Amino acid sequence: MFKKLFETGKIGRLELANRMIMSPMLTCYTDGEFVSDRYIAYLAARAQGGVGLITTEVAHVHPLGRLEPNELAIHDDKFLPGLKKLTEAIHAKGAKIAMQIGHGGHRCNSKLIGQQPISASNIAGIWGEEPRPMTIDEIKGLVADFAAAAARAEKAGFDGVELHFAHGYLVRQFLSPYTNKRGDEYGGDLHGRTRLASEIMAAVRQRVGDFPVWARINGDDFLPEGQTHEDAKFLAALLEKNGADAIDVSAGTYESAQWSTQPMFLPQGCLAHLAAGIKGVVSVPVITVGRINTPEFAEQTLTDGKADFVALGRALIADPDFPRKAAEGRGSDIRRCIADNACIDRLIFGGLVCTVNAEVGREAEYQISSAVKPKKVMVAGGGPAGLEAARVAALRGHQVTLYERTGTLGGQVKMADRSPLKGEMRFLIADLVDQVQKLGVQIKLDTPVDSALINEANPDVLIIATGSKIAVPDIPGIDQDNVVTAHDLLADKVTTRQKVAVLGGGRVGIEVAELLSEQGKEITIVERLKRVGHDLGVSYWAASMAGFKKHGVRLLAKAEIQAIEGDTVIVNKEGEKIVVEAETIVLALGVKPVKDLEEAITGTIEYHMIGDCVKPLSCLEAIGEGARIARII
Repeated sequence: MFKKLFETGKIGRLELANRMIMSPMLTCYTDGEFVSDRYIAYLAARAQGGVGLITTEVAHVHPLGRLEPNELAIHDDKFLPGLKKLTEAIHAKGAKIAMQIGHGGHRCNSKLIGQQPISASNIAGIWGEEPRPMTIDEIKGLVADFAAAAARAEKAGFDGVELHFAHGYLVRQFLSPYTNKRGDEYGGDLHGRTRLASEIMAAVRQRVGDFPVWARINGDDFLPEGQTHEDAKFLAALLEKNGADAIDVSAGTYESAQWSTQPMFLPQGCLAHLAAGIKGVVSVPVITVGRINTPEFAEQTLTDGKADFVALGRALIADPDFPRKAAEGRGSDIRRCIADNACIDRLIFGGLVCTVNAEVGREAEYQISSAVKPKKVMVAGGGPAGLEAARVAALRGHQVTLYERTGTLGGQVKMADRSPLKGEMRFLIADLVDQVQKLGVQIKLDTPVDSALINEANPDVLIIATGSKIAVPDIPGIDQDNVVTAHDLLADKVTTRQKVAVLGGGRVGIEVAELLSEQGKEITIVERLKRVGHDLGVSYWAASMAGFKKHGVRLLAKAEIQAIEGDTVIVNKEGEKIVVEAETIVLALGVKPVKDLEEAITGTIEYHMIGDCVKPLSCLEAIGEGARIARII
């Protein structure tokens, strides 16, 4: 089915078994700057899954280039033993491995690196502090640092090196007029701004001979004053001239977050056109990246000649066996990335995570093992927590029956996908349902679980995943007929009139407002915290706010709800009384657990409670709970 995808390919002298490359992605799994067993297990799982080439997360080439406390380093020979252990582990699984090397520049933090960050100019990054401009001597030293790092990578057994010239990193800070205000030979026009990148490429090539070396660049910064696509074409041709064996085309910076993080509201292959543009000006292979979620789309991208290789990032986080399943004709078994970007938004809080794959970062301890004694397992609730528990329990050999009180599976996720920005949430449920059905899980819809049913089914283990319901606080007027819940609205059980007040500006309230504003309703969001959308990641928050501005949605933060009176909501905003006109009021003020089933249990049955019926959880946390519990029964 996938002739192009499984063709052999070459980057310089490096021969690859197929056209799939694992994209570099920060994990925060390392032991400080050193390789850890956790990081090796994470990459080894992807190597075993059949990808042709793995690219590590960025390794900093100098101590001042360190972005995170737990981030790979290659600025000293002391890192070589751990790096050799990594390359040997990947080679043992049949894959090749390259190291991405770079420097964080103005994205670095003085508390971590011990001094003021450096950059092309004194322009701060979106989250960083003001850097100091690098001196000419420091620039020459940086060139030497890259060359030395590439030589160490070869010594450590890597099959190639990728130079990180993209996103918000130091070399890109030189390339972009947005961050490069220098007046010397490393600034000014395009020739000056590309000088550092071309010197690094030339120095690395001279140092390592024919060892495979290529660069990741931005095909476009997507910023008004940033590097343009035409600039990128100039840069790509220059890098090829100075020895690049390939060009890896990404896009965006931390100031243009949606292009560097590519949430689900961007289409598959959203950057492929940029790779195609670069392919038109170079003769070396071109790699494309950006929301390539299915083998069919990857195949078509290659067939259309937009690129020579496809880089899979989050797709391999979601399912490390993506390549193997594609090769075996089991594309429907691939667990699709939904690009909700929990992996990005939660990265610094304990390391890389994935909403759809609870095994990420726990590959060693989360391997599925057969149950010592298969049991009869009853799962009450068909949301994400219950579905994942049923899937893992069935994989372990248990006899599983799942009961759902409504006529459809999915829980609150089936409501979240009503948002125009979150349509791909439906893939999460579709993939889980497909897998539990293939594993022989019995599914009984429109079947509420109570004590009588438990006694009748007589399970060995009961998993309670009954979820939550919208909280209804004690507010005067909240029992009026024009007050509805967000869950009922998103489930199409109620309709609204033209003027709507959404009470609660968290994720659920945002989803309601997005849906209704697209329908042309006049929306006011009332939120007691200081920011509407406080629980959204950066890319989704920015997109939501842009949509609200376009549709004229009124945002009232730091606002306490006093009362609902007819077609108005009385609000106290920092001491000021505000009357919000609203023909329909939608409650999105949080949820409370549904614990009725626990209270109905009699006897000594083994039971476990997971998901929102314990406490309000994100979808990522709910699936994580389902995966954990099913592994211990």
